[in-house]
Amino acid sequence: DIRDLTPEAFISLLRDDCHCVGVTCGFNYFFGHKAAGNTSHLLEAFGKDRVRIQPEMKMDGLTVSSSRIRACLKVGDVETAERLLGRPYSLETAVVHGKALGRTLGFPTANQYFPAERAIPSRGVYAVLCHTPYGTFPGVSNVGIRPTTDSHGRVNCETHIIGMKGDLYGRRIRIEFLTKLREEKRFNGMEELISAIHSDAEAAEAYVRSRGLI
Repeated sequence: DIRDLTPEAFISLLRDDCHCVGVTCGFNYFFGHKAAGNTSHLLEAFGKDRVRIQPEMKMDGLTVSSSRIRACLKVGDVETAERLLGRPYSLETAVVHGKALGRTLGFPTANQYFPAERAIPSRGVYAVLCHTPYGTFPGVSNVGIRPTTDSHGRVNCETHIIGMKGDLYGRRIRIEFLTKLREEKRFNGMEELISAIHSDAEAAEAYVRSRGLI
């Protein structure tokens, strides 16, 4: 309903219903039905002293924007996304129960789901930094649907936290995506899967340590 308001009705909502006395927006901000409102409408409504328009910011010759960051995540380029954001792209949610397969393989994992409409990095394996109630640890995360063990499923983030001991079920943790190690892959049996997890964990820990994060 708000999206379909005219620019005038939206400004009235801000000023009269939400009691806004000033606004901050980007240089290319548009609002209202069919994006008919712009910064000129805001300046007229609130006055130039109460409107802060953030200038365009560029990096590598291109505008820093949410659409550019989402495009990086879509292809798994979390390193560029980190540069554009000024921090690593992260997932912070409660740990949910999975199939406990990782534990039987010797690699217990913390399972998290991405909130609805949240940008999701491309499927694959990532070196991550894990912030938990027990401290901060290196980790390796698989974003996907566990192709070796599931034929269907919701995209989730399954993280083996290296060096951590403790129960995380129902507790919130934050996973920071640092670099993509490889694409998602289906393996020919458990032995091949376990070998790959060993290699991924070693590569992830080495990467996190190389950046001096732990």
